[in-house]
Amino acid sequence: MLSAFDERHRSLTLTELAGRAGIPVPTAHRLVGELVAGGALQRLDDGRYVIGRLLWEAGLLAPMQGRLRQVAEPFLHDVYAATTYMFSKKALAANPKLAEQIIKAHAEAIHRFYADKAFAVQAYLAFDKQPEADINRIYDIYNKGQIFDRIPYVLAPAVKSIVSQQVDPRLAADLKAFDFKKVVDNSTVDRLVKEGFFEQLFGANIKSEEQQRAKIAFGK
Repeated sequence: MLSAFDERHRSLTLTELAGRAGIPVPTAHRLVGELVAGGALQRLDDGRYVIGRLLWEAGLLAPMQGRLRQVAEPFLHDVYAATTYMFSKKALAANPKLAEQIIKAHAEAIHRFYADKAFAVQAYLAFDKQPEADINRIYDIYNKGQIFDRIPYVLAPAVKSIVSQQVDPRLAADLKAFDFKKVVDNSTVDRLVKEGFFEQLFGANIKSEEQQRAKIAFGK
């Protein structure tokens, strides 16, 4: 399915996807639904499909030619990462509460997702008309695996994994030398934990998860 996209075909309809992949439309419909739910594809407002964020993020892990610092550091110096969200310093200077507001809104959405399956399924169907049975099945997979983190710390093992997985020796050396504290900041999540925001939202049982994730959070 994904090989149907190329430089000349950046967005495709379901019928075009099926044709280029050489599979029946009903099969393509089912597969596309799963790829959209998993983030590998994104459905646009006009009904066409494009490569999703998941593949873009995965592509960032691939070996690259050139020096990491030469290419990325000028941009990283102006980027501030609060939990798993990326903000420019300029945006935060204009709105110091922006990071907190987005993290809270995201946490509230995750709480509703886990607490109300019927609402989550119907909310998805409102924007992407897929077979409801498929959406219910995908929801159950996400819910069972707790795919969405309730306490969104950037974890030290995650940063370490990104560094250790590089196969290009030069890129690996640059990553090992780079100070990730310049771009990763867990302080907003730390403060929300201390203020009891997540406990109030998810209940007292979240305390053990808070403690567990705090121990392995980057910068601890």
